[in-house]
Amino acid sequence: MKKIRFPDGSEALIIMEDERTGAKLLDRKPDKNQLMWLSLGKYEVVDEFTLEELEKRLEEKEIQKERKEENSE
Repeated sequence: MKKIRFPDGSEALIIMEDERTGAKLLDRKPDKNQLMWLSLGKYEVVDEFTLEELEKRLEEKEIQKERKEENSE
């Protein structure tokens, strides 16, 4: 997965990318400018991570949330 930034400053997450065709699946529907920038390759990769890293981040956030709830009681 890759977090990308377009020239207008908006960001999106590339969930899947087909290596053979270059097709990309984003986390949300891109507007017409974002589609153009994707096809031209005019975007900056802000962050790149694997599914395992994403799962680890989610687990850490859940643990932090549980600790906050325990501390507030």
